[in-house]
Amino acid sequence: MGQKTNPAKNSNQVTEKKIKRTYTKKQKQKILEELALIPNGEIGAYLRRKGLYSSHIYNWKKQLENGTIEKKPGRKSTSNPQEEANKRLENEILKLKEKLRQAGLIIAAQKKIAELIGNPII
Repeated sequence: MGQKTNPAKNSNQVTEKKIKRTYTKKQKQKILEELALIPNGEIGAYLRRKGLYSSHIYNWKKQLENGTIEKKPGRKSTSNPQEEANKRLENEILKLKEKLRQAGLIIAAQKKIAELIGNPII
């Protein structure tokens, strides 16, 4: 018997790209409300009918708890460029402060070592 081959791999045909589905806040809330009324044994069948995964439900419940269910996933909205620059500079300041703290610890350790070997650093 010959080897089985995947026709999609061997052909030059373009395959159809799946479109990512998005749900509005109302749709998400309606689905969550419906799920609350369904007995546990039938939830899987409901999700299959709707084309959903349990991870969708888990994420939507978390979003509902956090109050972020209305926000769409994806790129973050661009905010004020000045605010972005400030955040970037604040992060840089924090990193530099940490490096300065580490340098201070290293210098203190070097001074102690120098004193122990009898060559004090002023």
